[in-house]
Amino acid sequence: MDLETLLGGDPLRAREALRRLFAEGEILLHPQPEDHYVAEGRFLPMVALAEAQTTKPPASGRGPGRCPASGCAGRI
Repeated sequence: MDLETLLGGDPLRAREALRRLFAEGEILLHPQPEDHYVAEGRFLPMVALAEAQTTKPPASGRGPGRCPASGCAGRI
């Protein structure tokens, strides 16, 4: 899941994608006296991993961390 691209193109879809990755779909924001917020949430790493495995690779057929059949360092 490419959240940066999703946020730039469709913030509503990005929010829904993030909601699936947190318990009860929540990220709580607590205002602080120093004019900033502290975020609190329970991240669900197994959901993130499962979604990463089900997303399609880019049109080139090679995504991050993938190597051509000949190997990353060239043909062996």
